Amino acid sequence: MTLLELLIATAVMAIMAGMGYMAVYTLIEAADRIDEKERSLRQENIMMTQISRDVSLAISNQQGASLGQDFQGDGLRFELTRYEQTITPNWEQAEQTLGDVIQVAWYARGGTLYRAQRPVVQKHNNQAWQTQAMLDIKYWHCEYLDYAGQWMPTWPISGQIGQIPKQIKCRVTAVDERVSQWLLTPWQAT
Repeated sequence: MTLLELLIATAVMAIMAGMGYMAVYTLIEAADRIDEKERSLRQENIMMTQISRDVSLAISNQQGASLGQDFQGDGLRFELTRYEQTITPNWEQAEQTLGDVIQVAWYARGGTLYRAQRPVVQKHNNQAWQTQAMLDIKYWHCEYLDYAGQWMPTWPISGQIGQIPKQIKCRVTAVDERVSQWLLTPWQAT
């Protein structure tokens, strides 16, 4: 083997090693992007499960002013009253029971969607909201379907005091510019 052949072989090996490094680097970078997207989607799924659970468990006392509003909302925030479901251990089977009545608020502030909750009946003289950041967003706006089939910018409206809306429609723009529209339906027919 001559010196020229050795130089050519070394150059080919260097090119192949560089191509191999770039392929591995690209795969690692793609795996990191996929992991980040998976974390983001998992967080969105957790948040969607929670907001769906909150709205589906919303309750109404249908007495309005005597006990306060069970549901109120505007474009950037809504509050509702619901039961906090608990699981009661039982030797034969786990039994779901209705727990304490809690107030839940969903709102957007500073590019983040938040969930806050507090008990309606105070057991320990603590009425502070417990707040948790749920999702980074660019835009959030909600409307409320009344029983005449009209979408309203705020709730309650006159004649609907003490009732929860038929549906809640929230338009959300995620940080990655994905736009989605959520339709949330309370279970209780009022």
